[in-house]
Amino acid sequence: MGGVAAAVMLVSIASGLYLGLIDAMISYPRSLPGEIVVAEAGGSATMLHSSSHLGPDAADVIRKIPGVAGAHELFGRLAWLDRKGRQALVYLVGITRDSNFGLALRVLEGKARPEFDEIVIDEVLARDLGVWLGDTIKVGVVDLKVVGISEGGNAVLGTFAFVQRGTLVLGGIQEPSYVFVSVGPEVTVDEMIGRIDQEDGMHAMTRDTFRNENQALARQIVLPLIAIVVGIACAVGGAIVGLTLYTVTMERREEYGLMKALGLPDRAVLGAAFAQGGIATGAGVLVGLVLGWMLSSAVSILEPRFVTTMPAWLTLAVAGGAIVFGALASMIPVRAVARIDPALVFRV
Repeated sequence: MGGVAAAVMLVSIASGLYLGLIDAMISYPRSLPGEIVVAEAGGSATMLHSSSHLGPDAADVIRKIPGVAGAHELFGRLAWLDRKGRQALVYLVGITRDSNFGLALRVLEGKARPEFDEIVIDEVLARDLGVWLGDTIKVGVVDLKVVGISEGGNAVLGTFAFVQRGTLVLGGIQEPSYVFVSVGPEVTVDEMIGRIDQEDGMHAMTRDTFRNENQALARQIVLPLIAIVVGIACAVGGAIVGLTLYTVTMERREEYGLMKALGLPDRAVLGAAFAQGGIATGAGVLVGLVLGWMLSSAVSILEPRFVTTMPAWLTLAVAGGAIVFGALASMIPVRAVARIDPALVFRV
């Protein structure tokens, strides 16, 4: 039971951490409206990897395309924040005074709209840099006052922070990075993508494509590591269950021999041996899932950057996989029982 519980716990934590990380990377972009995202042609759509630069009139050009219901410009740039020698990568989003587009998901403390020399940062970044409301952080050569602490902007490889659009203009960012487009009912998303792609310097994509591109880097880096951990956990858990059950079976081989000598059918004897594996596996799965959930919650509290997600399908998949591995491991002692000679009970 302990071997199964340890393997299930490790697999559930590793899988939940992976799902949480890739979901966190798109938590803020997913909140923005529109069915289509327009980026610079030939550029990257990964917000925390490189910046896209559209023309200053990109949104106006898109609004004139038949079938466009709305177009919102996102002004942003990658930057390094500095606080007493500690640095962090952030994507600065420019907020205007007359629009709610682009605001942080949720504001925990302070205000959502920064003024010219102010900034709103995510709670994870605030914890990493050791800052709170009223403190200042340096962006390039400019000191900005922290006036808001938000949540939902942690993207693992970096975080989203929010400044006034004029602050970005002074930093040389006068063109939008992306345009989020809403499509009217008279045209399909694919048709609108084709129309936008005909415009110079623009590349349109669906929200799913935009999401996948922003998650690609985490998948390439994190997924192989998680796969290794899960594979090792499954192998170790299966080996522990198989060897433990085999040892217990061999210690009781006289009892199984007596059962055979008394005339019990083979299926009853084998069923008793197989039941040992089933009980140990079932109990181990239950204990492992509970421990995995508890440790995942503890990790999220102690280190908010590492967000874990435990959907129902993941719990069922981990439990199902553990049961399969336990059943396969139980075949080891079952085969040993099948070879026991009933005459063993009469030997001295």
